[in-house]
Amino acid sequence: PLSPVETAPWPPGVRPMAIPVDLSGSMWKHVRELKTVLSEFLKDSNMEGKVQIPKPEGSTAMVQALHDLAPQLEDCDVTVITDGLENCIETPISVTSPSGEVVTFDFAEAAKEGKKSPAYLQLVASYLRSVCRAQLYFVGLGADAKRMSEIMIKKPNCVVSWVDRGATPEALIGVVRTMRNRGAAQRALLLEQRVPQAEQEGLIVELTPEV
Repeated sequence: PLSPVETAPWPPGVRPMAIPVDLSGSMWKHVRELKTVLSEFLKDSNMEGKVQIPKPEGSTAMVQALHDLAPQLEDCDVTVITDGLENCIETPISVTSPSGEVVTFDFAEAAKEGKKSPAYLQLVASYLRSVCRAQLYFVGLGADAKRMSEIMIKKPNCVVSWVDRGATPEALIGVVRTMRNRGAAQRALLLEQRVPQAEQEGLIVELTPEV
């Protein structure tokens, strides 16, 4: 399962962050990397040192986890940490856009081509970007997460990194700090309306591979 990290009230004026963490069975190979990445994202927050990681088991269900959390995500930054691809959702899910338009993501149709097909992975990426309306951070751990990271990197207002197994703690901490800095810079640019959305997407694609 992709389980949400516990939450606590946030101070006034502070943007909250939701961190859905992939706890599927394959994550046991990346527990060290997960602990380092999660600890750095939680540093100086009201949840620092308070999160325990349970034993990984089951499958990767990014879509269902975020669907369940959707009402709580409207004003939150979101960080997804995973080592693989969505491999559970097979039913259509509808999302209401800020303008009131209902958008349906037909995972049943896309799954007919296989859950590793480009059409299915693109639909997952589009759904993640749609339901996460603030800043979206996506951290891929290990070889199986590389394809999803490469797709997410092309979505607007996303900061994406892919980290291979065995990365040092120092490298992982540097990745997270770089992601947070770039996320803050993107938010500032958008607030100032200095970068149109199409150019913003290009900026992300250009910068993220350096992480």
